[in-house]
Amino acid sequence: MKKSKIVYLFNIVLLIFLIVYISNYKYVSKYNDEKEVTGIVTKISKNGENVKLILDADEKIIANCYQCEFNYEVGSTIRLKGSFNEINENSNFNLFDYKKYLMSLGIYKNFIFTDYEYLNSSNNIIYNTYNNLNTKIANLKTSYFLKSIILGDTSNFDENVYENYKTNGIVHLFAISGMHVGIIAMILTSILKKLRLGNFSYLVIFPILIFYMLIINSASIIRSVLMFIGITINRIFHLNISNINILFYLFAINLIINPYVIYNMGFCLGYVVTFFLILSNKKIVKINNYFLKLLFISLISFLASFPIIINNNFEFNLLSPLINVFIIPFVSIILFPISILTLIFPFLDEFLSYLLDGFNNLNHFLSNNSLIINVCHLNAYLVIIYYLIFLSFFIKNKHILLLFVYLVFLINLKYLDSNTYLVMIDVGQGDSIFVKNYFGENIILDAGSKESSAKNIIIPYLKSIGVTRIDKMIISHGDADHIIGAIDIIESLDVRNIYLNSYKNNEFEEKIIENYEANLISKNQYLNDHIFIYNFFDSDENDDSLITYLVEPKVLLMGDSSSKNEPFINLTDINILKVGHHGSKTSTSKEFVDRIKPKISLISVALKNKYKHPNKEVLENLKTSKVLMTSISGMIKINLKTFEYETRF
Repeated sequence: MKKSKIVYLFNIVLLIFLIVYISNYKYVSKYNDEKEVTGIVTKISKNGENVKLILDADEKIIANCYQCEFNYEVGSTIRLKGSFNEINENSNFNLFDYKKYLMSLGIYKNFIFTDYEYLNSSNNIIYNTYNNLNTKIANLKTSYFLKSIILGDTSNFDENVYENYKTNGIVHLFAISGMHVGIIAMILTSILKKLRLGNFSYLVIFPILIFYMLIINSASIIRSVLMFIGITINRIFHLNISNINILFYLFAINLIINPYVIYNMGFCLGYVVTFFLILSNKKIVKINNYFLKLLFISLISFLASFPIIINNNFEFNLLSPLINVFIIPFVSIILFPISILTLIFPFLDEFLSYLLDGFNNLNHFLSNNSLIINVCHLNAYLVIIYYLIFLSFFIKNKHILLLFVYLVFLINLKYLDSNTYLVMIDVGQGDSIFVKNYFGENIILDAGSKESSAKNIIIPYLKSIGVTRIDKMIISHGDADHIIGAIDIIESLDVRNIYLNSYKNNEFEEKIIENYEANLISKNQYLNDHIFIYNFFDSDENDDSLITYLVEPKVLLMGDSSSKNEPFINLTDINILKVGHHGSKTSTSKEFVDRIKPKISLISVALKNKYKHPNKEVLENLKTSKVLMTSISGMIKINLKTFEYETRF
């Protein structure tokens, strides 16, 4: 049998093994309910008085302390006292799953510690080098950038600066990967070339790259370093293993070590983009013009990463490939080398700061003038079809037109679903309800329980279903768990009309009135033939809640209104009731329920909340109704024509 056929057969067997292995793999943690954990600190993140550690103990764990000081370095051995806390899965459709992300890092347990004991410091050269680099960088003006581009730590980036990078599609330049490894290898090769060591120079280059890889210890740099070593050894010893096969074997080794790494976006992007760039190599070498070559590479990278980026961000910048053509040379030829020189010669810090100011201003300008296109979440079948079409372009050198036709189809996919849905978004102990395509309008009622709810849950979810326009934003009342995310939603989406309750305004409402007065609409009237809003003008903020009634499907959304207002709501045979005040005993009386006879009752509530919502008596009152709670079901999505529903859990 020919060698190529043996390799081909081996690859098929390996692929089948990987599929079976991943499908049946289940990690069992070594920890249960222990109150103490001892281990070595491998990473430290601080946000004010909140400390987050990654601890190498009997297994890798994440440990959090709220309102405490921690002044020790990476490599310290410590004993923590506290308790394990469950890491919850994402409870909303389509969104980032923090639990799976931690699993991709080999972390399965979260320890909340209230006290700790320092035991000793490590003499490990890896930890000591990291600490020395971190200390040297920390006092520099450009430390936020140096930590990112040298140590792979983006936690100190200004949020707005990082968002600009993300919008422009260049954030990958600050995750240590192939570009950084290539530049370091090139610098080392240039220095060692003068010694005329030939291939023996790699006996110096390989250990340095491996040492750097161990310091950073991320999926992207592990792939890049091992790929560089594999390709170099293959070339030196004439092993005739294709680069595609080297990449596949590294991919397989990663998955065998930790199958959950497949949930890591950086891991997936790295391997997918590298795979298609290797396939493109014959086309790339034929392009003589440097900028045309860079544009082609940028376009291939963009197309290769498209489904992964969409299913994480739900939008892309059409100008991103072009921006990369100019930004990549600037970062790789100027910023990265100067960053290394600044680490060696700190007096260059001021010069690097000057360059970064200009760089960040340019990115701010490009971000403000970007062409952002929203694309809804793509299911697995759509993603597979995309990659099959893209792959055929390299195999048969055609179908590129078909690929762009398919891209247009995916971009317009959001317009194909004309159904009307009510979605209760799980924002914990708070409210946010979205109604899609209700007589041609998108309506959001309330805006989440905390500042992160809008940015991390509500806005990404709306974008994931192709919604960037809100025709009506109805804020039932000014309590933080209903209004706190409103400003972020207004600033991120096209919000046409805003409705607030009437009696008095708190700081959140005043900010909306001050900045968006032109969008405010009066209340206590039919908004149109299909929507009615009750407002009882009560001095109590909860009883001043706007109560929204969707007329035709008979949906009643009670805000935080109590049983005090229920006698004045003259409705019957309600199909869907959003239970008032998260199921508090102050609302949803038996008389009210017996009169309106809801078929489905929704309660937005956190699983473990200090208010002990929902009240048992309220649940008893609703026993003739189908009760759905976000604390148990996660996100709840109901078709307003058929009243069929699906839940996250």
